[in-house]
Amino acid sequence: MATNYQLYRPASVASNAASGFGVATLVGSYSSQALAMSAPSVAGDIIVPPGYDWSLTAFRPQLANAAQVTGVPQYVVTGGGAGTVANYLGPVL
Repeated sequence: MATNYQLYRPASVASNAASGFGVATLVGSYSSQALAMSAPSVAGDIIVPPGYDWSLTAFRPQLANAAQVTGVPQYVVTGGGAGTVANYLGPVL
């Protein structure tokens, strides 16, 4: 389970109930949400906060430990690591 913010790049930018986003690659791990949001990203990346993990079977963020949750998973709308909240949507579950 993640204890920091992780930036994932899924194989698909569209999710569906049956297959989620597909296999995802861990792009980076960051100590704060601000660092994760300012990291180089592309539209479709997903920021997974502490308390969540990337499910290897459902292919989407999954709650792992409610005691560590600090926010909700966020979908990157505009890539580039602009770092502004307007470039991100949440939750993504």
